[in-house]
Amino acid sequence: MLVFLSGIIVGIIFFQTSIVAPSIFRTMEPLDAQKFIRELVPKLFAIIAFLSISFVVISVLQHSRWFVKGAGGLGFLLCLMCYAIVPATNRAKDEDRKKAFSLYHSISLMSTMLVMLMNVALFLYFILS
Repeated sequence: MLVFLSGIIVGIIFFQTSIVAPSIFRTMEPLDAQKFIRELVPKLFAIIAFLSISFVVISVLQHSRWFVKGAGGLGFLLCLMCYAIVPATNRAKDEDRKKAFSLYHSISLMSTMLVMLMNVALFLYFILS
């Protein structure tokens, strides 16, 4: 089950960053794209947070190694943080505070990429062990 959850998390993040977001910005007017992204992104973080906490619970029940539980827990916390900063990110964009927006957006992007990389590593660990 853990390998499945890691794979789902990687798939969601990869699909969002490589297919969904570029398609939205390529095909929609800027204001429509902004509205759509603002509706989508919090749901994305909530779904990944749910999958991550599910991963943690299952890894505890299965007595998995500490780094497996830790990576799942870190993924959960990073997604919660990203979810929590969405309003501040949107506010900074709306108020044209470029530095604040850039900071929040960078934190969100780096955190999401870290979650994806951790889950790629976990996926490979489960497959190879």
